[in-house]
Amino acid sequence: MAEPAFIFGRAESPGGIQPPPTRLPFVQGIVLLLLALVGGYQLLGLWTTTLEPVSLQGALLVGTLVCGVWGAVRMRRSLRLRAFAKEHRTEPWLWDHPWTQETVAPQLATGPLLRPILGGLAIVGLLGAFGYLAPEVLGPGTPEKQRLGGGFMLLALTTSGLYVTWRFLLRAFYRRWKARRVFGRVSLRLPQVPLSLGSRDTVELLPEHDVPSLHSLTATLRRIHQVTRTKGTGKSERRITTRTLQHEHTQELDFEGLRADRPLKIPLTFLITDARSSTWRQLGEEVSWELEVLGFTEQGKRLAMNFRLPVYVTAATRL
Repeated sequence: MAEPAFIFGRAESPGGIQPPPTRLPFVQGIVLLLLALVGGYQLLGLWTTTLEPVSLQGALLVGTLVCGVWGAVRMRRSLRLRAFAKEHRTEPWLWDHPWTQETVAPQLATGPLLRPILGGLAIVGLLGAFGYLAPEVLGPGTPEKQRLGGGFMLLALTTSGLYVTWRFLLRAFYRRWKARRVFGRVSLRLPQVPLSLGSRDTVELLPEHDVPSLHSLTATLRRIHQVTRTKGTGKSERRITTRTLQHEHTQELDFEGLRADRPLKIPLTFLITDARSSTWRQLGEEVSWELEVLGFTEQGKRLAMNFRLPVYVTAATRL
């Protein structure tokens, strides 16, 4: 459960400006601990009878221990983070997001390998099942009507499975890999964390290798207000997320190709006169800043990067 920090007597920021309250981190691991309790209860029931195999009891014991240990570790970490957040209520950038001074563009990062691995295994399984069932369904001993109907169903199910695997497990990884092969890894380096609301700062774009074919490059600074609401009840209940663009500024960058030995400097201005324009997050509502860098090569390849920015009310803010 997460509460807004002002419930715990949030003080004003060092700059004398009251920023919007940011919710404290959630307590995690509760569901895993509940699963461990349920597994322990079931395990006690199995021990009172000799009808169940030992292997089932062993599997349940392992699952219960894993859930219990994992839940306890996550709960301990989240409680420590909440305690830290309460002590630094006026410095939410220390705990509300894993901010770093240098960030790799998510669109050019390899990302977690779990999804492509699962996607590869799913494709192998689908093709293997198709190869195993096709001779039986399409064999000469099968009646013609059953062969046509079974063949159509087998082909449709295999095609649907391959599409779903590609759509949800492999497509994003392929796009990142394709962009990474052309542009390499590109990072954004901040002068400090956080960036102060009401100030001017210069960030640096750091390419992994030279991209001399780039002929246009623009940088767009945006402030986005996102609201998530639940509408309806029961089976008709649904969550609707609305993103509202509150501020946008685009500038053409003066450059001579991306150079690995020469960071590209991007000046940014956060001259906003409302403290609620800083980064904050509550249940179902948040305001965030992002920097989009968009470019095109002479071959028509598109470079699109998006970085989240830590823009907060700090001691340097003077609105």
